[in-house]
Amino acid sequence: MEKQIIIFLKNGETLLFQDVSNVDVTDEYVAFDYFGKSTNQEKSGAFYFDNIAGWSVSADLLD
Repeated sequence: MEKQIIIFLKNGETLLFQDVSNVDVTDEYVAFDYFGKSTNQEKSGAFYFDNIAGWSVSADLLD
């Protein structure tokens, strides 16, 4: 099963990240690696909880 993270922005937009790995969650942010399909490259991303409305993650990424 493909591992995903969805970030819900405060303006109502959503960001979908697929093929996610190496998830790091702290009290301040969530950071992860993912495969950018539009660029065909491995990338890393980080989002501070103060700047987002919420997030959803494939359960097995947090094991």
